[in-house]
Amino acid sequence: MSLQQTLSIRTASVVLLAMATFTAGCSDDSGTPEEMGSEGSTTASTSSSTSGESAGSSSSGETGSSSGGASSDTGAYVPLDDLCAMSGTPCTDPAEAKCAIVAIDGGGVELGCVAPTGDAGLEEACEYPKESPDVDTCASEMTCLNTGTAEGTACRRICTGEFPCDGGFDCLGFGDSGLGACLPACEPFEDGCGADQQCSVLTDLEGESFGYCEAVGPGALGEDCIYNRDCGDGLLCVAPLAGGVTCEILCRIGVDGDCPEDVLCLPLLDTPGYGFCNPA
Repeated sequence: MSLQQTLSIRTASVVLLAMATFTAGCSDDSGTPEEMGSEGSTTASTSSSTSGESAGSSSSGETGSSSGGASSDTGAYVPLDDLCAMSGTPCTDPAEAKCAIVAIDGGGVELGCVAPTGDAGLEEACEYPKESPDVDTCASEMTCLNTGTAEGTACRRICTGEFPCDGGFDCLGFGDSGLGACLPACEPFEDGCGADQQCSVLTDLEGESFGYCEAVGPGALGEDCIYNRDCGDGLLCVAPLAGGVTCEILCRIGVDGDCPEDVLCLPLLDTPGYGFCNPA
């Protein structure tokens, strides 16, 4: 399985996992980052979990601060002094000098050293070349995700528990790998994002929910979707109990007024505190 396939599991698996949780009573989310990014649909479930993924609940995590990564003041990327070296896997071979997230046998991801295939900078467009499907075109210490972009994919800084994101960003967790990617943070229902963006929800390294800035899509309430970015303002992509994967209203568990009268706010899978308004 290529890294691109491994990273895409997160989005699809969340939806399937949420559905499985509802039917089988199991809620173990061990997925890895979604398709080039961890965004996607959120799956409906009786347990919470969301992560721009499918079905789930989201939360609003906190933004870490660290040296390196995107500067909250200038937006410039300040490389760490070799993330892989500081994590115990230095990239000493000039032919494999890029510190990146790589797939491992049996599923999951870890930090590793690979041959560079590009030098795209922070928030610049990136891709996974057909000739090298396991390596993206981002510079070292970044990974290529589709989360938070209106279309395509963009480079995001890699984050870990030891090397969190700078202020103004939060770390989207990739399963239980201890690795993630920094996304612009926001407060759900208060916004704080740029034009043509909304504050959606995902899950961080600690399994806590956090708000992140996502593109506002064209999808109306109840319309089919694949990613959160497919849905309009105030909506996220989930797999409701009625079936399908559709754009539904984001809501807060235990907060009155987020859903229409007599409509329940069902928890998202693994995204504490958030849910979606279950359609009739």
